[in-house]
Amino acid sequence: MKTTTALLLLLTHFSAHGESIYRATTTIGNRTFQDILIIESFNPLKGTLTVPGVFSAPIQDMNGLGDSLNFGIVAKERGEEFKVYYKLKTLPGYALKGTANLEDGGLLGTVHAQRIFVE
Repeated sequence: MKTTTALLLLLTHFSAHGESIYRATTTIGNRTFQDILIIESFNPLKGTLTVPGVFSAPIQDMNGLGDSLNFGIVAKERGEEFKVYYKLKTLPGYALKGTANLEDGGLLGTVHAQRIFVE
């Protein structure tokens, strides 16, 4: 029952019918990136995160609990791969806010995403 309720809460924030696209502003140190987060489906949960001109990675281990959306990616930059875990909360106005963390739990940066398209 808790899982069903949590999924219903997420579906009120995201589209239950198709894909949702978010513009994600990610701040790492004094640098800001404009990323693209695509939530493709909810059954099963899947999507991609793109850092334009750098990499695009499928979302792994995505789960939603209540007002949270958590997932990981494998980032590929300058010939190296590393895992990044996102912990986001839903906000009014179809927005997400949270952190991007390294595999060891250390803070990589902050994320604020705004939904820009829903199908």
